Amino acid sequence: MRWTIAGVVGVLLAGSPSFTLTPVHAQGTGRVRGAIFDSLSSRPLTGATVLISGSERIGVTDDRGRFDIDSIAAGKRTLTFSTPSLDSLGLFTLGRDVVIVAGQTVDLALNTPSFATVWKSLCPRTPSLRGDSGIVYGSIINAANEQRLEGARVFVSWFAIASNGTKVSMDRPVSAVRTDSTGNYYACGVSADMMLTVDIEAGALAAGIAEVQLGASRVSRRDFLVSTELRTPLATPRATTRTGAPSLPVSARARGTATLRGLVRDARGAPVGNALVTLPSADTSARSDADGRFTVGLLPAGSQLVRVLRLGHGPLTAQVDLRPNQIVDALFDLPPATVLPKVNVVADREVGLRQRAFDERRGNSNGFGHYIDATQLRGQSDVTTSLRTVPSLVVQRRGFDTSVMIMRGGVGCTPTIFLDGRRSSLDELRVYAPSDMYGIEVYNSAQTTPSEFITPGFSNCGVIVVWTKLGRR
Repeated sequence: MRWTIAGVVGVLLAGSPSFTLTPVHAQGTGRVRGAIFDSLSSRPLTGATVLISGSERIGVTDDRGRFDIDSIAAGKRTLTFSTPSLDSLGLFTLGRDVVIVAGQTVDLALNTPSFATVWKSLCPRTPSLRGDSGIVYGSIINAANEQRLEGARVFVSWFAIASNGTKVSMDRPVSAVRTDSTGNYYACGVSADMMLTVDIEAGALAAGIAEVQLGASRVSRRDFLVSTELRTPLATPRATTRTGAPSLPVSARARGTATLRGLVRDARGAPVGNALVTLPSADTSARSDADGRFTVGLLPAGSQLVRVLRLGHGPLTAQVDLRPNQIVDALFDLPPATVLPKVNVVADREVGLRQRAFDERRGNSNGFGHYIDATQLRGQSDVTTSLRTVPSLVVQRRGFDTSVMIMRGGVGCTPTIFLDGRRSSLDELRVYAPSDMYGIEVYNSAQTTPSEFITPGFSNCGVIVVWTKLGRR
């Protein structure tokens, strides 16, 4: 590995200790106080745990990065500090030597590595350093035997928007790298602002869909487990984009022997029931019970993304590392939802009447539409799974993005979607459990679509209309 913490600590932790005589009551002990600055995010390092070797005393930095530890036995000691944010970057523990003198206070000014220092360490062969450049690095590991893989291909891609003053264009740059002899990869110069998509190929081994958001530090360490179980037969051929990165496939449902077991909570720590837990790489999902608990079995081994959704809460995305024949326990704390200004909603009775119209159309369809009722929805994992049963629909998933197309004569088009009589989207539909649904109706052309769903902006493709029990009065 080209960069280790031991190799940079002496350079990265700037500031020489100054000694101030301060009375200390305990004989043979001294005191250390100071402040730590996070050079990567350009702000004080808050919540850092500060330890002193040979002492049980622990300090925690405040909102200004300050700490103060007393009653430390005199002698040469090592001060170390760490935070979860530093751990996520691979800077697990940073520190320096300090001499404690009885009856004295040592004042320290410390800082974490700067981005320029990290760049020089991780990207020595990439001299250009732009303001929007970031770094993703880590290890590629075989989930079955913990072996680090040499020569694995790692593709990091993102959307880039450019404008020449008159025209706006969009591209998808790709940073393509291989792991070294120790199984480590270094993707330098990736976008620091956009969501990054990571795709991994290692012969017969692969990881699941991965996304990385760098944030203010512009650096992220991401290790990925790969397995043969995620390299399943594809429903469509695996293509290669013009940038050289493989496009994400629409795969058959991957299966394995791993299990994900977890608890979904809200921002106050209370359990959240009926939350939708989705693993797109395995094309499977589950719902949390009344106690917020869920279990998903028969999962393929490897690193995969999990998305947790529940009405009234913000969405949560996390990475889980699954190994064969093992159970992984996970805790998902949903963030608070964004609250919009209060509005008054009326016409509940009208929604109920429209749902009754669904029953009438289903009974007199004459083959013009396809209908799915609550009985058929029972037991489905989410609404898109139910849509797969409609002959004219093709449902495709790419990461957490799901698309639905109506096929006519070998040509596909995107239908308009309605939820309880209003325009909606697939993302909104997937928040609802199938048990919340009263019924679904699908019309595959403008000629067969009921007139009430032909609205301004309507395309000739057709519509998908979803009715929920929540709107029925």
